[in-house]
Amino acid sequence: MKFGFFSLAFSFGIYLSAQSITWDWCAMAQHEFQIQASGPNLECDITDAYWDKNSAVLHVYLSQKAFGYVIEPQRLAMHIDAQGTVLFKTGVAVKKLSEKITANSFRNTEISIAGAYLKSVLHSEVALQQINTRTDEAARLQVNSSQTEIIESQKAFYYDENTGQLIAAFKLVWQRPDEHSVQQIIVADEDVTVLQHSERVLSCELIPGQFSMNQNRIVSVSAPFAAPDASYRVFAQPTESPSHGSRTLIVNPHLLNPDASPLGWHDDGSGSSTYTRGNNCLSYEDRDANNAPEADSNFADGGADLRFDFPLHIDTIPEINKDASVSNLFYWNNIMHDVWHRYGFDELSGNFQADNFYRGGLSGDRVKAETLDDIWEARNNANFYTPSDGTSPVMQMYVWQQPVYDTIICSTLSGFKRKVPYIQATVSKPLKSPFTGTRLILGVGIPKYLSAEAILVRDLWAPWSDACDSIVNSSELQGNIALIDKANCYPDLQALHAQKAGAVAVVMMSDSDEYPSSLDNSSYGSLIQIPVMQVSASDAAILMQHLNKPVSIENRLPPLLDGSFDAGIICHEYAHGISNRLTGGPSTVSCLDNAEQAGEGWSDYLVFHDLSPVGLSLSQSRSRYLAFWSSSKQASV
Repeated sequence: MKFGFFSLAFSFGIYLSAQSITWDWCAMAQHEFQIQASGPNLECDITDAYWDKNSAVLHVYLSQKAFGYVIEPQRLAMHIDAQGTVLFKTGVAVKKLSEKITANSFRNTEISIAGAYLKSVLHSEVALQQINTRTDEAARLQVNSSQTEIIESQKAFYYDENTGQLIAAFKLVWQRPDEHSVQQIIVADEDVTVLQHSERVLSCELIPGQFSMNQNRIVSVSAPFAAPDASYRVFAQPTESPSHGSRTLIVNPHLLNPDASPLGWHDDGSGSSTYTRGNNCLSYEDRDANNAPEADSNFADGGADLRFDFPLHIDTIPEINKDASVSNLFYWNNIMHDVWHRYGFDELSGNFQADNFYRGGLSGDRVKAETLDDIWEARNNANFYTPSDGTSPVMQMYVWQQPVYDTIICSTLSGFKRKVPYIQATVSKPLKSPFTGTRLILGVGIPKYLSAEAILVRDLWAPWSDACDSIVNSSELQGNIALIDKANCYPDLQALHAQKAGAVAVVMMSDSDEYPSSLDNSSYGSLIQIPVMQVSASDAAILMQHLNKPVSIENRLPPLLDGSFDAGIICHEYAHGISNRLTGGPSTVSCLDNAEQAGEGWSDYLVFHDLSPVGLSLSQSRSRYLAFWSSSKQASV
């Protein structure tokens, strides 16, 4: 059906004022979705509307309200051409609203319902402090005086598709940066029953498989624009990773689409920078997982010439390559911004920029791209958090490792052979999923190869083999591996006694067949200069059968690979931000929370689009892995 009163709106390439024309669009929605769009205590709420100059389509996103509260999780959208014809519409409206709404009565307040929910999850009381004052927005509540943990609470109605009833409810958004989590929960006002729960931080772990696709990508170079020269030594488009080619020094890549980044990549509209920060992206290392750069040293510095040309030693520890890593991540985030700006993910549609140059949409939301994130704990993953337009998304890139734990091969001449999990670190936090194993905070790394006899320690007091007291069989331990039983004293004290007795390594024998728990220490940890590892009770029992016999310990520690050198992962994660902002409109980013959604597939498609060589014909089939390099050529994201 055509609606002629829209013709004026299409002559402007700007974000349209929802308030000025809400009545017209709601009238269209009433017809298209066959709903009661207005009436006593009922409203039609236009959340976003913008004109896409690339497709010549007006996108209108709206929701239904009752008593001023949004009805969750329903969202509606209409996509209209320049003649006023609805080309496509999405969403399922709640019909006969006036029959379902009886009263506007809530038992709880925003603070009380948030407190009740957190208590049910955390099993303890929490202190909540409201940090905003506006009554027309969700209450922002600080959790236990934390500077980073926030829960938002807002009244809503929840439509139960099974019963057809509207339930008085609250929508909670719980931000837990320390857990890499932002959860959206809808709970019933009556009894805090969880009606809907979803995770807003999209994590992409290893998934076995291979993808194949025909793709033709064409990106032309625009005319030069007045922005500072800049160069980057990176795995440049379409080189995906170290497995696909070498780094090259790319000069002025912002000229690929100067309309997308008119000030270049290092000016955010309020000032220029020589660091990896600009209008589209902040790129920095976040090894301690505090979700913010602590100093300029967290960025890469290109100097006055903006020359980001740093050495890369791919076979060493990732921290050595921090500047190269940050630069590569910065480059690819900007490439994604500029390429998809050309295809319509621009300021109006909710893209990620600090300054929108008066082109519409909300500014202040450049991507925070974090490399080497949470390096002591996080492995084999990456994630992307997309808030609504005007708030910065966060991309977190981790190091990768196969297998997921460091492996020590422990064997004897008589046939005993076990793989032992071993993780050496400098902090004592418990490991996060998908890790299993022991975190040791004392001793040195396992050598490449160590062969010696396994000797059970004997000390002065019972129990005789826990090394909590001075060891009496030092002559036997000289140059050999000390087997020590689990004890009530600190492991670093046990290891210190073995070291003083001349042992070249320590194997702590657990009393459990579960993976050994974390080893605590006291004040002796810094004194330990020999390797310390722990085995399960069943493995310990086998080792005890080989006392005073040679035991070999072979180091099989795989290298840590920095995901920020894998453009397949970067593009995949960035694409989550694009699909989240486009599906429900820039203000509604929770439309892809359900299980049956195409977000992962769309992200994979955008990877192939951005990494396929120019000129690849549609008849050419390309089979490839995603996360090819990071996952050691074994799996895909």
